Amino acid sequence: MARGLSLLLLLALALSAGAAEAGEIRGRILVSERADKPASGVTVSAVPWEAPGEEARREMKGGDPPKPIASVLTGADGSFVLAVPSEPGKEKLFRVRAEGAGVVPVLFQDVYDAAESEDVGEHILPHGEKLTGVAVDASGKPLAGAEVSLEAGVAGGDDLAFRVVTRKVVTGEDGKFQFDEASALGNRVTIEKANLAPTLQTGLRAGAIPRPIAVVAGDPVAGVVLGANKKPAAGALVRFESAKATTRWVETDAEGRFTIPHAPDGRGAVVVDAGDAGWGGRPDVKLPLGEGKSLAITLALPAALGGKVVDDKTGHVVPRAKVFLQANGFARLVRTAPDGTYHLKGVPTQKYRLTVDEARYVPWAKPDLALAPGEAKHLDIALTLGASMTGKVVDEAGAPVAAARGSLMRGGENALAGIRRMLRVGNEVTAFRTRADGTFKATRLAPGENQRLFVSHADFERATLAGLSLPSGGTKPNVSVVMHSGATISGVVKDTNNLPIQDVEVEVDPSVNFRAGAGGMVANFARLGGAGTRPRTKTAADGTFHVKGISIGEYALQIKKPGFATERVDPVKVTDKGVDPVTVTLGPGASISGIVRRKSGDGAEGFIVRVGGGGGRGAGGGGGGILGGMGTDLATASDGLFTIDGLK
Repeated sequence: MARGLSLLLLLALALSAGAAEAGEIRGRILVSERADKPASGVTVSAVPWEAPGEEARREMKGGDPPKPIASVLTGADGSFVLAVPSEPGKEKLFRVRAEGAGVVPVLFQDVYDAAESEDVGEHILPHGEKLTGVAVDASGKPLAGAEVSLEAGVAGGDDLAFRVVTRKVVTGEDGKFQFDEASALGNRVTIEKANLAPTLQTGLRAGAIPRPIAVVAGDPVAGVVLGANKKPAAGALVRFESAKATTRWVETDAEGRFTIPHAPDGRGAVVVDAGDAGWGGRPDVKLPLGEGKSLAITLALPAALGGKVVDDKTGHVVPRAKVFLQANGFARLVRTAPDGTYHLKGVPTQKYRLTVDEARYVPWAKPDLALAPGEAKHLDIALTLGASMTGKVVDEAGAPVAAARGSLMRGGENALAGIRRMLRVGNEVTAFRTRADGTFKATRLAPGENQRLFVSHADFERATLAGLSLPSGGTKPNVSVVMHSGATISGVVKDTNNLPIQDVEVEVDPSVNFRAGAGGMVANFARLGGAGTRPRTKTAADGTFHVKGISIGEYALQIKKPGFATERVDPVKVTDKGVDPVTVTLGPGASISGIVRRKSGDGAEGFIVRVGGGGGRGAGGGGGGILGGMGTDLATASDGLFTIDGLK
């Protein structure tokens, strides 16, 4: 009997030693409605990591996407804890996807390992809206059985953190299609059907697309891909990209030849991805090519990147740090070796965002790393050991304030940098969100002296705590923050028929005004923080709105809703006696859509499109720049497209 018990005990110990431990991914999801309320019931999943090249080959061959390895629902406060089982001795990489419960589905850009535990912070997702349309053929007849893909718009400050998940449906016999997870603005729809060219529609608002979308025959594109050694490049991926649409990938044969059977006519670019063998393309191709004509494309030598990751104080190497190189259509992830070195090969020549991440250190990023053809770039990276901070946020009566958002700003910032910080989108990163009892813990903070802590909440004035000293590798304990109720800006929004308008977005901006001062003009600002933290709400069914937690000062209200002209009320004066109610009338709006191209014909990403002219206090007035025209500037998307809505 004793021998049997011993065997059972040994077996139990062996099983427990081999059992997989689960890493935990924590975070919180909000939905961009009134006051960015918590998004409960959202499905958060761990999806196996695929590099873009692997994903493209899978889709080309008609393979199914990888299934989630773990899932969980967000709670009533929008928070989640996703447990992902690991396997001993095996790296299991994944990304986090959020979907369902009325939000636009997204895939977060960071890549995690199942053996790690990480707090991904708080993210605001767009609210899902209905989008309907009709696909027709060249004769105007309904197009049944066509595949329709939706990329919802994600205009706002969070687009670096995630990308939208493409949703697909098939048209019915009447050519109709419907999505329930579109954004209010900026949606992109692609329609594909066998033996026809794909068709792209951009800048779509939620609701019914006003005109049928025609899908017509295209033109063939044929050619050969050669390596840098002038030999045929077999197995390379090729596609045609234009403002009208992007075709699916095709693969070169053993002789390096390819054929894209149906590409949209007009000008575009042929893009080739041969992985480690190189990258290439023809930037200015006009279709149709002409009978018997084909293309010859020679691959450019890929670049390489390598170096060592070390501690910035001790110089000691940092093993197993995640090194993530990312750009439009490309992503590569490696970990540093035991000696701290990393190597990335087969990298196409373009500008990248390089990030380095290790659980004990402040996240490191270089947003504009350029690599030239054939270049072997060496880049050593020094990481800073992070600081931690714990404390509690309470109101004037000492009661805990739950769900307060804290962000840090380093010391030594001058006035102009402060102005730019306030007006820049997505500048302030959430360091913590308080628990139900008002307590918080923030980790991996940048250490330093004289830092300022900003704490915001929809019901209170923005609180500031200056002079914080955060030690590298240490903890700043017992930080206490008291928040004050402040004033409330109230009002009503109506249309030109004097009827109330529901779901109008009302955002409180700093009011910019000038006065004479020593040495010239002085700009006055009401300090509200970055664009992502400015108070905002939406109107109720009767058109009324209430924005709480406003300090004494002068402000401007941005009033906007799709289909209406944006209005700006400036100034709104808040005194110790309160503030007068605001009444706003919205008239019909207009929009401008377009594309910005480089001389090569490629779409130009990140260029600012600005509405000027006219004067007045509606959209388009103010002249743009950091001291005016707030809300009229828009950066072009990855394909150079832009849509500016709410114009008069």
